[in-house]
Amino acid sequence: MELINTENGQFQDADPSTLTPGTPISASWANNIQGEIAAVIIDRGGVLDGTKTNQMSTILSDMIGGYLPLTGGTITGSLNIQTVAETDNSTNAASTAFVQGLISAEATARENADSLLAPKASPVFSGQVQMPGGSTTLTPSAGDSSTNVATTAFVDNALSSYTPTANLPLDPGHLIQSGRSNAPGNITFSTAFSDTPVSIVVTPITTHMDL
Repeated sequence: MELINTENGQFQDADPSTLTPGTPISASWANNIQGEIAAVIIDRGGVLDGTKTNQMSTILSDMIGGYLPLTGGTITGSLNIQTVAETDNSTNAASTAFVQGLISAEATARENADSLLAPKASPVFSGQVQMPGGSTTLTPSAGDSSTNVATTAFVDNALSSYTPTANLPLDPGHLIQSGRSNAPGNITFSTAFSDTPVSIVVTPITTHMDL
């Protein structure tokens, strides 16, 4: 397309009073204008119709109406965008593939982390268990003899209620504490457990004593 071939590129009307002719229009220029307009209609899927005078305006309205302004709007169909890297942390739009990728990566990370954890309900540990300072756990019942964790209260109760017993073979004529064995055999004694070790002294008797 080109401008009309005049000094200023504009059309001029004829002026009979000054005998100034109007701008002549050549066939080539008119054909170029016609071709430009027809191309817009045809390229947008339209068909030239000599009975219509609004084909160009209709095509332009459809073209402009099919776009969103930069200030925003509502999309009537599907929006396809490029999927950015999972490490992207910006204002880029996120595709469904981007979101699903992050969810899958997070799920895998959690599964790997959970595989190193024991459930709260009856956990079984493969290594040594150490209770952190200030933490508490349930005290097993007295007499518990299992793999349950023993608290300090359980240990203290067990030690406080412990009563050691022993069977000692004694020969005749030996004295144990304040008692005497007159015949070979065993004597059984008991004492309350304390922090002080129990000392047992067995002394041979060479002289008869009445107690």
